[in-house]
Amino acid sequence: MKIQRWNIGLGGVDELKVTVSCTSDSAFWAFLEWLWEEWQTWLCHILGFIPLPGPLVRWKGAWGEKEDYAELPALKTPFGEWYGDSLGDLWHLFVCDPVCQFIWPHLDRHSVSFEMTVEEARAKLAHYPELLKWVEKEVQERPACWGARGEANGKDDVQGIR
Repeated sequence: MKIQRWNIGLGGVDELKVTVSCTSDSAFWAFLEWLWEEWQTWLCHILGFIPLPGPLVRWKGAWGEKEDYAELPALKTPFGEWYGDSLGDLWHLFVCDPVCQFIWPHLDRHSVSFEMTVEEARAKLAHYPELLKWVEKEVQERPACWGARGEANGKDDVQGIR
């Protein structure tokens, strides 16, 4: 059994673009993706507030694959710089991401998508006030380098975004 899901997203580098897409996936794998991505992200978020012990974060070692250090065998980095400094970082790296990497290939991504500018979205989504409200809210929450109309205003520096 297939299930169709509509998604709307906002992104872009030179100019904000609204992307609307429709995917047709297996109901089983779509449910697993929804369950994992929508619900376990709360666990990722909560675990991000639990710091790892200081000695572990400062522990220096040659982390990663051996080929990463083939040219510089003496280079050692702190555990916290390589893996992160919270339990949420480790959860995301060793639990969350591998499960997502298992689920995603099973999705039968037959999709249709199209992009439009924010102004085009305002015109085309006029009959869908909840979507238009979401687009307007997202545009207002963009950093200072984006203008009110969703266009880059020439500032290259995005401060306060990490």
